[in-house]
This record gives sequence, structure tokens and C-alpha cells, in this order.
Amino acid sequence: MNNAIWEILDHWGLLSDDFRPGRYSMKDWKRMAEALERSYTSPIEQVLSSVHLGLSQGTRVAEGHEPPQDIAAPVVMFERVCLPDPVFSFFSRTAAKAWELLPESGSVHLIGKRSIHTAPSSFWTVPTTGRRTLVDKTLPQMLRQLKELRPLVEVGAIALVPWEPILLRDANALHEATQKLARSQYATELTQRYNQIEYNYGVRVGAIGIEMKDPPPGSNTAPGEPLWWEEKRPMLHLGLLNAAFSKATAASFLPDRPGDRAVYDFARSGGRVTQPTQPIAEHLTIPAFSKALWPDIVALRKNSVALAELRAIIRDASAIDDETSIPVLRNRLDEAAARLKEDASLWKAVKSTAQDAAIMTTISGGGGYLAAGPDAAFIATLGGGAVSFLMNLARAKWNPQRTATQDASELLVRLSDNLSPK
Repeated sequence: MNNAIWEILDHWGLLSDDFRPGRYSMKDWKRMAEALERSYTSPIEQVLSSVHLGLSQGTRVAEGHEPPQDIAAPVVMFERVCLPDPVFSFFSRTAAKAWELLPESGSVHLIGKRSIHTAPSSFWTVPTTGRRTLVDKTLPQMLRQLKELRPLVEVGAIALVPWEPILLRDANALHEATQKLARSQYATELTQRYNQIEYNYGVRVGAIGIEMKDPPPGSNTAPGEPLWWEEKRPMLHLGLLNAAFSKATAASFLPDRPGDRAVYDFARSGGRVTQPTQPIAEHLTIPAFSKALWPDIVALRKNSVALAELRAIIRDASAIDDETSIPVLRNRLDEAAARLKEDASLWKAVKSTAQDAAIMTTISGGGGYLAAGPDAAFIATLGGGAVSFLMNLARAKWNPQRTATQDASELLVRLSDNLSPK
């Protein structure tokens, strides 16, 4: 979100303490929407050691459906956290066009089949008679969250990034790639590796757990046995969309659900990948930042020398391309861990609560890491636009001939799946 957008929100009083949607007419909202749309002119900035949480959790946080403390750990540990821009999603006609293509809107365009869908959350995708109700229901919560996030947006620790233009630009390739991935022999295994609740099914559908309640007579299933959605393509499409967002922002993927991680890796590689990883710190004790109040997180991000050093180490880890650097980084992490333990202000902010993190790095040297054998054979069958799109995503991660900024994309920095607070 650029400064022009904050200026528009401030000009119209949307971020004031006495904001009330009812004082604005529909003509006012249209004028604001058109002004905001015109203000989105800056290209997406790529920043070394950025992360994103996935479009589903990122949208929930940005719109205020989850507390900001849920992203406290990545905010203080990484240079930048990329979240979907909620103002763009709500007010932009471009975002409305993207919504109309998504499986969760009821469209069959991107996956070729109707799926679970949910109500729209865009000013332009509801009838005129329903816009007042939508504004009253949606905007106050979103704007309260933006006020909370604003201090860290303004210093670059959080970036609010529109993702819908990425979808519109790559819609045909996303459609073709989704169909091809769905025919892979690995699609079912990857999307049923965990219980269904561990997979987000769409940007707004989120995660839905299902299990057997009353088994039919004579079946081999028991009450409480986990079940999965038969239609896998929405999850595969979301994995591809998350990968495209990673590529556009040069941000590593840090999802809150392990199923999203599995699908993302599968989608990004065009099949399955061998990812050589090296542990930098298998167990690093860090404060449980989600236990802190948000103003404390803002202060820690600005003032903690120990956390600044940890961010510097993670930034360096995101760009290493040979194993010889790992012992040095391990030593630096040991020193940083000692400083974290000694920083009384951190532990006071989180009420002395600790959690463990595993920090891994993917080594980029030695060429591409697309697996040989059946996986390579699968990629070879893709053909046309799908293989071009998938290999373009893969090269963002595995081609050793990248620019320094592109090297940062996905090379770090696997924090353990349980780092993100539940």
C-alpha cells in the first residue's frame, strides 16, 4: 500500500476514531473506490528476506478476521511480511474481475468444475442494493485492523500487496497448470497427506475439516475417521496462486498449515521436487511473540538489537549458495540465541513464554532440483503454456542464474510448521 492510498483514506476520514460508514452516501463510496483504484500505480517491490503467509491466512489477517498478533513472529524475525491488500480487494474493479474467476465465486473458469463457494466481499461484486449492507459489515473491522498494522506498514516491515492483478495476468496459464497437476499420480497423496483441516481450500473458503459421522452399514469406516474433499483442483489452484504471489514479491512461503506447504511445493515444482535442505538451527528457542500485545510488537520491531541481528542472519541465510557458509551462520545464530535469552524486554513483552523454531535453508548451488524419474516424465507431458508457466515458477526457486533479489525468493528459510501461532 503506497502513501497515496493512506492519504486518500485519511482525507475521507476512514481511519479516524469516529469513523461511521453511515455518514457516507453510495456516491461517496464510488468516488472513493475510483480514487483508490487510480492510486495503485507502483510496481511490486521485491525485498530480500520477505515472507508471505499464503493468500488465505494473509487475507484473514489483513481484513481483521484474525488478530495481528498471529503474525507477530514473522513480523519481528523477517525483513518484510507481505499481506494481501484488503483495500484493493474491497474497492477495486480489477479485484472484482479476479473474484469472478475464482472457484469460490461459483465460477468454473479456472478449474473447469463448480466447487465450494462463498459470498463475495467486494464492493463491485454485489448488487447496488446490497452495497450499503456490505460496507457496514466489512469496512469497520478492516479499517480497525489497518490502523493496527499501519505503523509497521509505514516502516516497511509489512507490505500490503494486491494479488488480483497477478491472477488476471496468469489466468489462462493457471487454469491449464491446475488441470495438468490434477492428473498427476501425486495429486491425491499430496492433498491427503494431512487431515482436510490442514489445507486451505481457497482464498476465502479457508480450511474446512471433515470426518465420518455415521458410517453406512457394512462399510470399513469408523465414526470420526478423517475424510477429504474429492475435488482437489481448488487446493492445487490455490497452491499455484500462492507460488505466483511468491514469485511476484520474491517472498518465501510461511503458511500456517502444513498441507498448504505440501501443495505449494508440489505446485511450484510442476510435480515434485528434491529440495536439498541443510539445518542451520534445528532447535532455536525464541519468545512466543504471539503472546505479546501488538503495541509491544511494534516497539520490539523498532528497538530490539537482538531481533535486528536475527533478521540479519535470516537475510544472509536466504542468499547462501554453498554449504561452507552454514557453520558460520550456525555460530552467528548461537550468539543471537544467547542475546535473545538475555533480552529482558523481549521476555517481559511475551510474559516469559518460549517456543522452539527450526530454521532450514535450501542450498541453491548445483543447478535445478527437479526430480528425475517419474516426476520428470510427468513434467515432460505437460506441454504448451502449462509447462512454461510451471517451469517459470520453478526457475524462480531453483535456477542458479538468478539476480540477488530473486535468489532470496524461497531459498531461506524454512521455519518449522509449528512456528506460526495457532
